[in-house]
Amino acid sequence: MKPKFALSLTALAASATILATSSTSVNAATYTWDSASGDGATITSGTGAWNTTAGNTIWNDGSSNVIWAQTSGTVGLHDAVFAGTDGTDNQYVITLGGAMAANSLTFNNSGYQLTSGTISLRPTTTTNGNITVAAGKTATINSNIGFSNNAATTFTSNAGSTLNLGGGASNSQYRFVGAGTVNMTAGTYIANVGRVNVASFNQTGGTFNMNLPAGNDGYFIGDAAGRSVNYTMS
Repeated sequence: MKPKFALSLTALAASATILATSSTSVNAATYTWDSASGDGATITSGTGAWNTTAGNTIWNDGSSNVIWAQTSGTVGLHDAVFAGTDGTDNQYVITLGGAMAANSLTFNNSGYQLTSGTISLRPTTTTNGNITVAAGKTATINSNIGFSNNAATTFTSNAGSTLNLGGGASNSQYRFVGAGTVNMTAGTYIANVGRVNVASFNQTGGTFNMNLPAGNDGYFIGDAAGRSVNYTMS
Protein backbone atom coordinates (compact mmCIF):
# COMPACT_ATOMS: atom_id res chain seq x y z
CA MET A 1 0.00 0.00 0.00
CA LYS A 2 1.40 3.37 -0.99
CA PRO A 3 1.58 5.92 1.82
CA LYS A 4 -0.46 9.12 1.49
CA PHE A 5 0.44 12.31 3.31
CA ALA A 6 -1.55 15.41 4.27
CA LEU A 7 0.77 17.18 6.67
CA SER A 8 3.54 19.70 7.12
CA LEU A 9 6.99 18.17 7.34
CA THR A 10 9.33 20.51 9.24
CA ALA A 11 12.90 19.54 10.10
CA LEU A 12 12.87 17.40 13.26
CA ALA A 13 14.72 14.49 14.74
CA ALA A 14 13.25 11.55 12.88
CA SER A 15 14.23 9.04 10.25
CA ALA A 16 12.25 6.80 7.97
CA THR A 17 12.91 4.37 5.19
CA ILE A 18 9.88 4.22 2.96
CA LEU A 19 9.10 2.85 -0.40
CA ALA A 20 9.26 5.07 -4.63
CA THR A 21 8.70 8.34 -12.38
CA SER A 22 7.77 10.65 -14.63
CA SER A 23 9.19 13.57 -16.48
CA THR A 24 8.21 16.29 -18.89
CA SER A 25 10.29 17.92 -21.57
CA VAL A 26 10.64 21.51 -22.63
CA ASN A 27 11.65 22.42 -26.18
CA ALA A 28 13.31 25.82 -26.41
CA ALA A 29 16.51 27.61 -27.35
CA THR A 30 19.35 26.57 -25.05
CA TYR A 31 21.67 29.07 -23.38
CA THR A 32 24.74 27.69 -21.59
CA TRP A 33 26.47 29.60 -18.80
CA ASP A 34 29.88 30.76 -20.08
CA SER A 35 32.15 33.00 -18.03
CA ALA A 36 34.58 33.69 -20.92
CA SER A 37 33.46 35.37 -24.13
CA GLY A 38 35.22 35.71 -27.45
CA ASP A 39 36.07 32.02 -27.91
CA GLY A 40 33.11 30.84 -29.95
CA ALA A 41 31.23 27.83 -28.68
CA THR A 42 33.79 26.96 -25.95
CA ILE A 43 32.20 26.82 -22.49
CA THR A 44 34.13 28.08 -19.45
CA SER A 45 32.86 27.53 -15.91
CA GLY A 46 32.99 30.41 -13.45
CA THR A 47 31.32 32.78 -11.02
CA GLY A 48 29.18 35.66 -12.25
CA ALA A 49 25.91 37.58 -12.30
CA TRP A 50 22.77 36.31 -14.00
CA ASN A 51 20.84 39.35 -15.21
CA THR A 52 19.75 41.17 -18.37
CA THR A 53 22.20 44.04 -18.02
CA ALA A 54 23.61 45.38 -21.28
CA GLY A 55 27.13 44.09 -21.86
CA ASN A 56 26.80 41.11 -19.51
CA THR A 57 27.38 38.47 -22.21
CA ILE A 58 27.61 35.56 -19.83
CA TRP A 59 25.55 33.04 -21.83
CA ASN A 60 26.54 31.05 -24.91
CA ASP A 61 23.91 30.38 -27.59
CA GLY A 62 25.99 27.66 -29.25
CA SER A 63 28.15 29.94 -31.35
CA SER A 64 28.92 33.07 -29.33
CA ASN A 65 28.20 34.81 -26.04
CA VAL A 66 24.98 36.77 -25.57
CA ILE A 67 23.01 38.60 -22.86
CA TRP A 68 20.30 36.56 -21.14
CA ALA A 69 16.98 37.33 -22.83
CA GLN A 70 13.53 37.34 -21.25
CA THR A 71 10.37 39.36 -21.77
CA SER A 72 9.19 39.05 -18.17
CA GLY A 73 10.40 37.87 -14.80
CA THR A 74 7.83 35.07 -14.65
CA VAL A 75 7.76 33.36 -18.07
CA GLY A 76 10.94 32.06 -19.69
CA LEU A 77 12.20 32.14 -23.27
CA HIS A 78 15.24 29.86 -22.96
CA ASP A 79 16.51 26.74 -21.23
CA ALA A 80 19.43 27.44 -18.89
CA VAL A 81 22.30 24.93 -18.86
CA PHE A 82 25.34 24.93 -16.58
CA ALA A 83 28.32 23.02 -17.93
CA GLY A 84 32.08 23.36 -18.45
CA THR A 85 34.64 22.01 -15.97
CA ASP A 86 33.64 20.37 -12.71
CA GLY A 87 34.25 22.48 -9.62
CA THR A 88 34.11 21.79 -5.90
CA ASP A 89 30.73 22.13 -4.18
CA ASN A 90 29.41 25.71 -4.58
CA GLN A 91 32.65 26.91 -6.19
CA TYR A 92 30.86 28.76 -9.01
CA VAL A 93 28.46 31.26 -7.45
CA ILE A 94 25.75 32.52 -9.81
CA THR A 95 24.08 35.62 -8.34
CA LEU A 96 20.61 36.30 -9.71
CA GLY A 97 19.80 39.94 -10.34
CA GLY A 98 16.16 40.08 -9.21
CA ALA A 99 13.45 38.13 -11.02
CA MET A 100 14.92 35.84 -13.66
CA ALA A 101 12.89 33.44 -15.81
CA ALA A 102 13.85 30.27 -17.68
CA ASN A 103 12.08 27.30 -19.20
CA SER A 104 14.21 24.77 -17.32
CA LEU A 105 17.48 24.32 -15.42
CA THR A 106 20.07 21.64 -16.26
CA PHE A 107 23.35 21.10 -14.41
CA ASN A 108 25.78 19.02 -16.48
CA ASN A 109 28.82 19.76 -14.31
CA SER A 110 29.47 20.12 -10.59
CA GLY A 111 30.22 23.24 -8.59
CA TYR A 112 27.34 25.58 -9.42
CA GLN A 113 25.33 27.44 -6.80
CA LEU A 114 22.42 29.78 -7.60
CA THR A 115 21.85 32.47 -4.99
CA SER A 116 19.74 35.63 -4.42
CA GLY A 117 16.73 36.74 -6.45
CA THR A 118 14.07 34.45 -7.86
CA ILE A 119 14.25 31.96 -10.70
CA SER A 120 10.86 31.32 -12.30
CA LEU A 121 10.66 28.06 -14.24
CA ARG A 122 7.67 28.61 -16.51
CA PRO A 123 7.65 27.94 -20.28
CA THR A 124 4.11 29.43 -20.26
CA THR A 125 1.87 31.08 -17.70
CA THR A 126 0.22 27.73 -16.90
CA THR A 127 3.07 25.19 -17.24
CA ASN A 128 6.26 24.51 -15.32
CA GLY A 129 9.77 23.60 -16.35
CA ASN A 130 12.04 21.02 -14.75
CA ILE A 131 15.35 20.83 -12.89
CA THR A 132 17.90 18.16 -13.87
CA VAL A 133 21.27 17.26 -12.38
CA ALA A 134 23.43 14.96 -14.53
CA ALA A 135 24.75 11.69 -13.14
CA GLY A 136 27.59 12.09 -10.67
CA LYS A 137 27.25 15.90 -10.45
CA THR A 138 26.29 18.30 -7.64
CA ALA A 139 24.26 21.51 -7.80
CA THR A 140 22.81 23.96 -5.27
CA ILE A 141 19.80 26.23 -5.69
CA ASN A 142 19.55 28.75 -2.85
CA SER A 143 17.40 31.15 -4.87
CA ASN A 144 13.63 31.01 -4.50
CA ILE A 145 11.97 29.03 -7.31
CA GLY A 146 8.75 30.33 -8.84
CA PHE A 147 6.28 27.91 -10.42
CA SER A 148 2.83 28.12 -11.94
CA ASN A 149 0.32 27.29 -9.24
CA ASN A 150 -0.78 23.66 -9.09
CA ALA A 151 1.09 22.52 -12.22
CA ALA A 152 3.52 19.60 -12.49
CA THR A 153 7.28 19.98 -12.25
CA THR A 154 10.03 17.35 -12.03
CA PHE A 155 13.27 17.53 -10.04
CA THR A 156 15.63 14.85 -11.39
CA SER A 157 18.74 13.85 -9.49
CA ASN A 158 20.43 11.17 -11.58
CA ALA A 159 22.59 8.34 -10.27
CA GLY A 160 25.38 9.55 -8.01
CA SER A 161 24.26 13.18 -8.21
CA THR A 162 23.15 15.61 -5.49
CA LEU A 163 20.68 18.48 -5.71
CA ASN A 164 20.73 20.88 -2.75
CA LEU A 165 17.62 23.03 -2.29
CA GLY A 166 17.80 25.98 0.10
CA GLY A 167 15.66 28.81 -1.24
CA GLY A 168 12.10 27.54 -1.12
CA ALA A 169 9.59 27.25 -3.96
CA SER A 170 6.02 28.24 -4.69
CA ASN A 171 3.03 25.89 -4.83
CA SER A 172 3.41 23.18 -7.45
CA GLN A 173 3.08 19.46 -8.04
CA TYR A 174 6.65 18.42 -7.17
CA ARG A 175 7.95 15.10 -8.45
CA PHE A 176 11.40 14.19 -7.11
CA VAL A 177 12.82 11.39 -9.28
CA GLY A 178 16.09 9.66 -10.13
CA ALA A 179 18.68 7.41 -8.49
CA GLY A 180 20.51 10.29 -6.80
CA THR A 181 20.06 12.49 -3.72
CA VAL A 182 18.01 15.60 -2.92
CA ASN A 183 18.90 17.64 0.17
CA MET A 184 16.35 20.18 1.43
CA THR A 185 18.25 22.58 3.68
CA ALA A 186 16.14 25.75 4.06
CA GLY A 187 13.10 27.60 2.74
CA THR A 188 9.43 26.69 2.43
CA TYR A 189 8.19 24.31 -0.26
CA ILE A 190 4.46 23.96 -0.90
CA ALA A 191 2.99 21.02 -2.80
CA ASN A 192 -0.38 19.37 -3.20
CA VAL A 193 -0.05 16.50 -5.70
CA GLY A 194 3.26 14.76 -6.29
CA ARG A 195 5.78 12.13 -5.32
CA VAL A 196 9.16 11.61 -3.68
CA ASN A 197 10.74 8.91 -5.81
CA VAL A 198 14.40 9.92 -5.59
CA ALA A 199 16.74 7.36 -4.04
CA SER A 200 17.62 9.54 -1.05
CA PHE A 201 15.76 12.59 0.26
CA ASN A 202 17.30 14.38 3.26
CA GLN A 203 15.51 17.23 5.00
CA THR A 204 17.86 19.01 7.40
CA GLY A 205 16.02 22.34 7.47
CA GLY A 206 13.14 24.27 6.02
CA THR A 207 9.51 23.24 5.71
CA PHE A 208 7.85 20.92 3.23
CA ASN A 209 4.09 21.53 3.24
CA MET A 210 2.04 18.84 1.55
CA ASN A 211 -1.38 20.45 1.25
CA LEU A 212 -3.84 17.99 -0.22
CA PRO A 213 -7.17 19.19 -1.62
CA ALA A 214 -10.29 17.21 -0.74
CA GLY A 215 -10.70 14.10 -2.85
CA ASN A 216 -7.07 14.10 -4.01
CA ASP A 217 -5.16 10.82 -4.28
CA GLY A 218 -2.37 12.19 -2.14
CA TYR A 219 1.32 12.97 -2.01
CA PHE A 220 3.30 9.74 -2.20
CA ILE A 221 6.69 8.61 -1.02
CA GLY A 222 7.45 5.62 -3.22
CA ASP A 223 5.57 4.06 -6.13
CA ALA A 224 4.57 0.76 -7.66
CA ALA A 225 8.02 0.35 -9.22
CA GLY A 226 9.28 -0.56 -5.77
CA ARG A 227 12.19 1.85 -5.38
CA SER A 228 13.40 2.04 -1.79
CA VAL A 229 13.39 5.72 -0.84
CA ASN A 230 15.39 6.85 2.16
CA TYR A 231 13.55 9.90 3.52
CA THR A 232 15.41 11.38 6.48
CA MET A 233 14.46 14.39 8.60
CA SER A 234 17.03 15.69 11.06
